Amino acid sequence: MLRPGWIRLSAMLLVASGAAAAGTDDGRYVAGIERAIAAGRLTQAEAMLNVPDAIANPVERQRLAASFLLARHEDEKAADLFGVLLQSMPHDCRVEEGAATAAMRLRRYEQAGSLLASVIATCPDRALAWGHLAILYDIQGRWDASAAVHRQALAIEPDNPALLNNAGASMFAQRRFREARDYFQRAVQRDPVTERYRNNLDIAIVAGGKAPAIDDESDPERRSLRLNNAGYAAWLADDRTTAEAYFNKSIETSAYRFRAAETNLEGLTGKVAP
Repeated sequence: MLRPGWIRLSAMLLVASGAAAAGTDDGRYVAGIERAIAAGRLTQAEAMLNVPDAIANPVERQRLAASFLLARHEDEKAADLFGVLLQSMPHDCRVEEGAATAAMRLRRYEQAGSLLASVIATCPDRALAWGHLAILYDIQGRWDASAAVHRQALAIEPDNPALLNNAGASMFAQRRFREARDYFQRAVQRDPVTERYRNNLDIAIVAGGKAPAIDDESDPERRSLRLNNAGYAAWLADDRTTAEAYFNKSIETSAYRFRAAETNLEGLTGKVAP
């Protein structure tokens, strides 16, 4: 691993494909596919999409297929299909939002910004669109604008863990570690399963000068991962002594060879772990 500068904002962010409201065609069946995609049950969604003649409207089926590709992070394919759909459904907020999500992931930021502006103008209650616009402002370093837009997204969906996480990432990028920690903590409280949120919380705690509550972690592999995260955060804060201690402890704690911690230790000290 190369010596880091400041942590890349993209490593913390979650550019998610949201759950679109069901269309009117084939009502319950379409809604079932959308719920499966939103919940990450992609095998189920794929099986439902492949049932012959289950969705009468071919354009609606294309929209669902594009959302499915987005959920699988096949972003180029999703972007191409959303591009086709924009010709036949030019003012559909679900299509524009999906196209914007794909464009964000592909770093086509000008296109994403134009699409998000259109979504927000037509459907101002779509929190995901506001959240993606906030990320775009974060990438551009427009911190005042991003803060206002993160707040707008959370005003619509205050308990959305992805939106809370992304607001925390924005604070972290500005070195506002206490505010970052508070957002990450709220994200973890609402979704204790997603590892990215927990990792971000540990990193923000250490970057703020405190030690995470790793002693409470019963799973040795999870404990090892958290120690590595703590070491990385200390390294980013240029506290090399603390970082080295965390990396060594991470390697010692893991029952297996923990390559990430070993690579970090080597990058920090030039020493190869035994």
